[in-house]
Amino acid sequence: MLVYYLSSRYWLKELPQSRWFHPLLLLLWLTVGTMLRCARLDALPPWTDEFATMVFSLGHSFTTVPLDQIIGSEVLLQPVQPTADAGIGAVVDRLLQESTHPPVYFVLVHLWLKLFPAEDGLASIWGVRSLSALLGIASIPAIFGLGCLAFRSRLAGQIAAAMMAVSPFGVFLARDARHYTLVILIVIASLCCLIVAVRAIHRCEPLPIWMGLVWVGVNSLGMATHYFFTLTLCAEGIVVLAQAWQDRGGLMRSHWRRIYAVAAGTLIGCLVWLPALQAINGSEPTTWIYDGNPTGEWLAPIGRVLLWALSMVMLLPSAVTVLPIGIVVISGLLTLLFLVGIMPSLQQGFKIQQYYRDTRLGLQVLGGYVVGAIALVFGFTYGLGMDITLGARFQFVYFPAVIVLLGGILAGVWQKGNLEERDKEINYTGVSQFCSPAPP
Repeated sequence: MLVYYLSSRYWLKELPQSRWFHPLLLLLWLTVGTMLRCARLDALPPWTDEFATMVFSLGHSFTTVPLDQIIGSEVLLQPVQPTADAGIGAVVDRLLQESTHPPVYFVLVHLWLKLFPAEDGLASIWGVRSLSALLGIASIPAIFGLGCLAFRSRLAGQIAAAMMAVSPFGVFLARDARHYTLVILIVIASLCCLIVAVRAIHRCEPLPIWMGLVWVGVNSLGMATHYFFTLTLCAEGIVVLAQAWQDRGGLMRSHWRRIYAVAAGTLIGCLVWLPALQAINGSEPTTWIYDGNPTGEWLAPIGRVLLWALSMVMLLPSAVTVLPIGIVVISGLLTLLFLVGIMPSLQQGFKIQQYYRDTRLGLQVLGGYVVGAIALVFGFTYGLGMDITLGARFQFVYFPAVIVLLGGILAGVWQKGNLEERDKEINYTGVSQFCSPAPP
């Protein structure tokens, strides 16, 4: 009887109704995500950008290392030796003078490293990477919340959380001592505010004041974390403008006034950083972004974006110089077959989610955001010659939205199966009642 119960469809249907099901399932994704992000976190030596994170977060400078003479390792490694006299002011000052990044993440690393003792007199590489890993782990429940909010479905949230936990792109960023996992969390928070705002517009209700203040604060924090957060703001602006076009007759109504106030507050939060942006324009650390040749090799940026987007949910073998070419080819063919095979299901799930008003709104907002963000990436690349497709990490702008969109569509696939099963049960019940003999 126990085996029958565990294998019955009744058990499969009733299990998600348990109040412990979703917390325990989310805990499972957190456990998997933590293992992937923290296993052997300090196995590799720091690369150039991570070294910069350590130096600036300690309030030190690269200019103290002489370049015109032979030096020993003790002089070379001096910038990554913690000192007690370097505070937050030194961190901000070094960034403004020698870096191209805003200070929020580096200040957090400065405070975080105080929890970790120096290793042989040097800042702990595990310590500096662990903050990024922790923020990456936090993105798993955060993306669950965004999925639940966007599609009014804990199933969509669970699928999104599972994909975030094992996402090769997410794991890669979380194991890197840089500020991308922090800005991903901020993008998720800003998208939550966007969805709440669009729902308020559709209901002709004013956005709650507290939500507007939170949205402005989140957007300002995003700009203080990474300047490419402007792409997030512009993509959200495209979504809001599309809503305004649909509601042309009500643009002067009260429910739009607070949206205007949020836009004004966000603009002020961005203009604060305008002098810093002008200072870094054309600076040496940013010249590599112009190394691409999008006009001569116009297909290359498109191919890179497709590869970066694919890496958000799966990853082909990239060590082609180490792996046998046969394994690479077979893996590529299997991935291609998988993508071709899953497309019909994704199309069906998309149609299912379009059928319901709330889920259709989630598709419109997140879909419009992803399209707008990718269009902006190509606009910078082809229009301004700034090939931001050269860096996979810069695709953080639309990464959370892609994960939640797929989570919502896959939830629609699951829902389609449940609807078909329900129809079968209804038909079976109807036939059995019709064919059963009349009671005596």
